[in-house]
Amino acid sequence: MVDNNQDIIDFLSTADDVKEAIINLDPNTYLARISLEYAINNSMTDLLDQLIEKLSLSEDKESQLWAEVYRIDQEVVKGNMSLIEATNRLTYINCQTKELNALRKIFQLYNYHDLKYFEMVSTLSELVRAEVEELETNYFKKSLISRLGLVMQAVHLHLKNLDECRSYGKMVLEHAVTEKAKGVALRNIGNSYTFSNLDLAVMHFKQSKEYFQKLGQHRALTKSQRSLNFAYCYWNKPELFSRTSPYNAPDEIHGYIYYLIKVNEFHEAERLLESVKTEISNDFQLGFHYYYHGLIKPNEDYFVESVKQFKKAGDYYYRSLPLIELKKLGVNKIILEALSL
Repeated sequence: MVDNNQDIIDFLSTADDVKEAIINLDPNTYLARISLEYAINNSMTDLLDQLIEKLSLSEDKESQLWAEVYRIDQEVVKGNMSLIEATNRLTYINCQTKELNALRKIFQLYNYHDLKYFEMVSTLSELVRAEVEELETNYFKKSLISRLGLVMQAVHLHLKNLDECRSYGKMVLEHAVTEKAKGVALRNIGNSYTFSNLDLAVMHFKQSKEYFQKLGQHRALTKSQRSLNFAYCYWNKPELFSRTSPYNAPDEIHGYIYYLIKVNEFHEAERLLESVKTEISNDFQLGFHYYYHGLIKPNEDYFVESVKQFKKAGDYYYRSLPLIELKKLGVNKIILEALSL
């Protein structure tokens, strides 16, 4: 018999077929509701869709609400709903339990992060964290702590609050319910050391890669390698650059362009910059795009435009890159201070 207060990990510990055990749960129970979180954490997309549908058709009002919250998030993931619409819909769902209310707010934090409202996320996060910490300790609470930690790592990195970024990373490592979350947390910690300590950055990137290699997650592995490559290039060690996959996404091409600049292959770097320009989809990528232009042909205008694009993206951390170059070019200190705000 399924205990309505039973934890998902305890329930699945004796299951021969995890997916079958989950899909056959009574949709009116708490266990079925937290199975939604288990499915999404373990990339069981088909199972998640089935669960959402099953709970939405259940007789239990609470299960219906849980299904709706997860459905909204999945619609964003699939590109069927805008971040603003999803955030608004989540606001007006009348959550009856502390757990669902905390999850709803964390989904909103992720949406605000993707909208580049980093200051807003930082302001709201402590209230959300307090709500999560009040929950009963189980799989669901640990998962929410991990979710919160990952988004706050990213936010504090962009805001250049590096101690906070690392602190949240340690929180994820302590509470993560998946190895993937640990890999992402380690990569974020590594990013926070990129401009200050190459050894620490490399250590965390390599640990991150180890997780993704074991999991066979090539996309996540490529991101960690790209961060490692960037750190090596920043510290003028391009000989340690390692190519892990064909370069086709703008971020990957930009990483290779940085390498070409560091080995003085300026003509090829410039050619690639022109070829990738039409593929760039956001202000953050544009910040790097103009930064690399400036490195190829040192020019204040390129670096100023890079600063502007990073600023539009809400980023303070990587904005320091073009600011350093402007300082090298002798730009007035007052102007630099204005650009850094």
